[in-house]
Amino acid sequence: MCEIDKRYPVFGLHFRRYAPFAKFGRANPLTMGFGYFAGDDRGVSTSLKDTSRTYAAVMFNKSGVVHQFAGSSGTEFHPAIGSVIKGMAVVKSNLVRTKLEGPSLFEFRASTAGGNPLVPGAPDIDTFIDARIDFGMAKRLRVSGHVYGDDFPNLEVFLICYRTGRTALLVDGQTEGGRNTGPMGHLLGDGADNLLAVFRGDLPLDDEGRLARSSTVEPKTI
Repeated sequence: MCEIDKRYPVFGLHFRRYAPFAKFGRANPLTMGFGYFAGDDRGVSTSLKDTSRTYAAVMFNKSGVVHQFAGSSGTEFHPAIGSVIKGMAVVKSNLVRTKLEGPSLFEFRASTAGGNPLVPGAPDIDTFIDARIDFGMAKRLRVSGHVYGDDFPNLEVFLICYRTGRTALLVDGQTEGGRNTGPMGHLLGDGADNLLAVFRGDLPLDDEGRLARSSTVEPKTI
C-alpha cells in the first residue's frame, strides 16, 4: 500500500455493482440443482458496510492517486436441498492515469471485471469509470466523469472523505434487467462503449480541506 500524504485529507471514489434483489439468478438444475443466489437485498447506499457483487475504490488527495483496491463481498447459492454453497469472485481491476496534469488537477480510468464464482464460464460484470479530479478552486472539490459497462446489476458511484466519513452520492444506476433475465441477457461483452452514467459534483470543502457535508449530486440512472 502506498504511503498516504498526511498533509491533505484522503478521499475515495468508490464504484460498486450490487443486486438489489433478495434472490436472483436461476441455477442450472443439471449442474447445481434447483435453488437461488442470494442478492444484496438493498437500495443505493454510500455505506462501506453494505455488500456488493463487485466493488472498487480509488483513493486520492491533492497530490494525486495514492492507492486503489477492488474485490467482492462473496456469493452464496442456496440449494433447494442441502447446505449453502459459498464462493468468492476474483475481481480483476485496472487503473490508468491520463497525461492531463495541472495544479491540483488529474484524470484516471479505473475498471473492474468479476463473474459469478459458482457458475463456470459466467460472464463478468464489467465497469469502467473515467474521472477528473480538480482541486483548483479554493475550498472546492470538483469531480466529474463517465461510467461505462454492463447494464446489470445496479450501479452506484460515490465519493467519501475518510477523515470525516461524509459522502457525496454521484450515480444511482438502476438496471432494467430482471432478477433472472439480467444475469443471462445483460452481461455479454465488456460494455466498454456502453455509457451508463455521466456525473459531475462541485463539492464544498471546509477550512481543513475536508468534505464540508454529505450530499446527493443529481444521481443518474442506467
